[in-house]
Amino acid sequence: GINAEYGGCIALANYSRLHRRWIPGTMRVPEFRTEQDPDFVTLSIRLPYVKVGTIELDVNGDVFECMARPYFLRLKLPGCVIEDGREYSQYDAATQHLKVVLPKEIPGAPFDGLDMLTTLLPAHSAPKPVVRAMIEELDDGGAPAEQIQGPLELGGDDAERLLRETPMLEEEEEPVLWVGNMPGYGFDDSTTGFFKAYSAEDLVEVLDLTSPDATLPESRRQQRLAEEADHFCADHYIADTFGPESFAAQLATVENAPPDAKLTDHLQSMLQQLPHRTYLASNCQRQEAVRWLVLADILFAEAYDTRTTMSDSTCESGWTIAKLSSALSWFDSFQDVAELKISAIRRSLVYPLYRNFELSLAVWGDVVRTLRVSGRTGTVSKLLRVKDLMDHSEMKYLLSKLYLDDYCVWAQQQDESRFRELADALDKVQVGKEHLGFDIVEVEELAQEMMANGTVFE
Repeated sequence: GINAEYGGCIALANYSRLHRRWIPGTMRVPEFRTEQDPDFVTLSIRLPYVKVGTIELDVNGDVFECMARPYFLRLKLPGCVIEDGREYSQYDAATQHLKVVLPKEIPGAPFDGLDMLTTLLPAHSAPKPVVRAMIEELDDGGAPAEQIQGPLELGGDDAERLLRETPMLEEEEEPVLWVGNMPGYGFDDSTTGFFKAYSAEDLVEVLDLTSPDATLPESRRQQRLAEEADHFCADHYIADTFGPESFAAQLATVENAPPDAKLTDHLQSMLQQLPHRTYLASNCQRQEAVRWLVLADILFAEAYDTRTTMSDSTCESGWTIAKLSSALSWFDSFQDVAELKISAIRRSLVYPLYRNFELSLAVWGDVVRTLRVSGRTGTVSKLLRVKDLMDHSEMKYLLSKLYLDDYCVWAQQQDESRFRELADALDKVQVGKEHLGFDIVEVEELAQEMMANGTVFE
């Protein structure tokens, strides 16, 4: 056991005794934070209004437990810690926090993912209303299925193929079967029938797709492209591109720093509230690619809002992000990087306040920088921001249930190298105005002729 010191009181944990006395399922999980240095792991646990003499701690390899009525905390750490006389704990009555310092079994070994708090907690049971055919709940003794090895196969090196027909399945791949003969959507397309209980008026507040439970993926894509073409406004685009005082053009030149490598207290609290799920590894490269491409689609929408609001969210931020993401607005997904990048740029030139091609490219640069520099932590931070915005929307909180809750948990479980691979794949594919399908090259040529004749666009 570990000594918990405060005001002369010492409580020594007795592992078998405390498990007979306390049933973890009846306890509350306290707020906690984690830190590490080369030799120690430090846990800060908030335990308000507890009797310090009743605090009991136990360490068993990579498992840490803290018991103090009415709280119970069980963590599975990314590495093993030991009790060699250097461990200690201290309770601060002023802050109501218990500090626990544990020596690493192997000094200098980094504990990868120690800041991904959701993954440290025990697995929760799956929510009942959602069908999740590719999500597996594991008990404490379980182990996740092995992830696909080797580099990500995201495809799409040639943007010239954009306006092709929906691709046929490869011969070795089996077609996707929708659960209950209904189209799937959400994370891994694993949800069906979710919107049966909602009215058409409710759906309008959440999606652009009007009949999600009756529209197949091919039809979603066709409807989305048709609506984008119908809503594209050449006058708005030209004003934001050639206007002498165009704020959109100025936004494209702003140098944005990647997100901090450390999550804020608010984001860490959100991580702790997420249900811990373990996701089955996809048995085909294409399904694995779809997960990452939809992630990038959401990151683009978030990065656009961050850049255009100067990192100061507005009441329209949730709408902007949901609108720009094809996944969140149409339940659409992507087969390759070219499809993804062109889809995001098209929507950024149709719907938001600022519509400028260079601005859209700058936003993709922000996404690449986040993935490459800030990696997993930066990506999770962005996803949590989107989830927070959706959770505080009257109806868009449903998108958190369908996509963001799962993505916030799934991203925590991915290796850092995967985020750099995604950044490299996005950086490799170059998209031009001629790929967007709005005749933008011709529109700009006409606008330049008009400017030569004295026309001013405002």
